Amino acid sequence: MTVILIAHRLSTIQSADKIVVLKKGRMVQVGTHAELMKDVDGHYSALVTARLDEEGVAGGGEKEAVKDAAKEAVKEEETEAVKETEEEENFQKMCWQLVKTDWFYMLIGVLGAAFAGAIFPLWGVMFAYMLDLLFTPVQFCDAQVTPAVCQNIWNSIADNMLDDSHAYAGWWSGIIGCSLVGYFMLGWGAGKASEALSKRIRDAGFVALVRQEVGYHDVHSVTCSAAQLSVDATLLKSFTSEPINTMVIALCSALLGVTISFVFMWPFALLSLGTLPAMAWASKMEMEMLFSR
Repeated sequence: MTVILIAHRLSTIQSADKIVVLKKGRMVQVGTHAELMKDVDGHYSALVTARLDEEGVAGGGEKEAVKDAAKEAVKEEETEAVKETEEEENFQKMCWQLVKTDWFYMLIGVLGAAFAGAIFPLWGVMFAYMLDLLFTPVQFCDAQVTPAVCQNIWNSIADNMLDDSHAYAGWWSGIIGCSLVGYFMLGWGAGKASEALSKRIRDAGFVALVRQEVGYHDVHSVTCSAAQLSVDATLLKSFTSEPINTMVIALCSALLGVTISFVFMWPFALLSLGTLPAMAWASKMEMEMLFSR
């Protein structure tokens, strides 16, 4: 619910989530009480100083009073930030305690993610071999070489290309099998762990709701509580399995890709290492989006 409050008494709006300061019909400042008090020369601070002066608190030290109020507001803000950080850490510990019993399914999911991450560098290797096969040089026969000799050379090259194509088809079959097995393990392991976690959360939430007093359900409707429980269980599922699987896929893909680069061409490997910070930043941003930060 959103409440718009218009007030002239500063004590009425100090606890508001957002304060909009108007001067001659124009918006001059926006923020919380703590944020606005940091700007000592701002219009909001001047209003606070005037109020303190009227109440006989500020006296001749208006600036000092404003500075003290600003320091107190900043201190309260830092305390709230520390409290939120501690609550988040406790929440993460609690989540891992809930997931700990499903370590086997999580391990299967992580192994599947490792197989899935290894597919992308192997694709690059196979594409390189296929391009080399498609552009195999064929000897040009001039007038000095008999047609029979030319035909024998062409047949030999064709046979080698055929053998290589069969070998590459086998390698592609192996990559396809690795992909199928990896994504199956990833989906099955992560899905089983997520569903088990969701069931435990829903069971614990249902027991907690049943144990509440009757008056609790007068204030919090059953529909809203059930919807909130469903949303929280889904968020916990995304907190546990999805970030881990994404991180493992990215890590295995990067490590195998860099290793292959060092084997075939070390300058290209150094170039690949230069892209790792960007990949790490992208993975970090993706996990933060999954955490809904």
